[in-house]
Amino acid sequence: MTQDDPYKTPGSQLEGKQESELALQLQPPRSVNFLHGLRWYLEGFQFFIKSPGVWIAMTVLFVLMVVFVSLIPMPNEQFTLGNLLDTFLLGGLMLGMYTLDRTGRFGIEYLFAAFKHPMRIQLLIVACLSFVIYGMVSYFLLHDAMLTFKQVTQSPEGAPQVSIEEMLNASKVFYLAVFKTSLLSIPVMALFWFTAPLIVLHRVDALT
Repeated sequence: MTQDDPYKTPGSQLEGKQESELALQLQPPRSVNFLHGLRWYLEGFQFFIKSPGVWIAMTVLFVLMVVFVSLIPMPNEQFTLGNLLDTFLLGGLMLGMYTLDRTGRFGIEYLFAAFKHPMRIQLLIVACLSFVIYGMVSYFLLHDAMLTFKQVTQSPEGAPQVSIEEMLNASKVFYLAVFKTSLLSIPVMALFWFTAPLIVLHRVDALT
């Protein structure tokens, strides 16, 4: 990166000199000892103690926004709009952390910085892929189990009481589906985990 970093202050400067900005050099993956992860946690904590109030406020705002957007009704409840939003918010967090490391300046406004980023179309592609893939995983593994569980636990008034055995069977089917969904979500998370920082900091296109 050049010393004249367009992300050094919030506001209009986030949009300035975008065409001339150089992407951070992207290094090839390397293997490290698993204990190296402790160093990453310690380094991450150093970022936190530089602006703890801002980090807490950004985290609370991040969660509230994703939860609120996820509550917007969709034709199928397994597809949530939160998966569209969190990609951009995570990109903003990465830009904020990079700026904090480079300049020591940081603010809540960086949470929304990715919406103005030159690579925002690539972020949108990732967000749409995340929305579809997570939704499909939830739909095919959870949809039928949730219907069965609701039918058993929400019997209409006046209907015969559900037996304990039926309740246990429905619960077993439901929690088994949740377990399968969680397992399949791990490689899906791995697929998207680094996309936001790769796009906003290294200018890697979405499909790459």
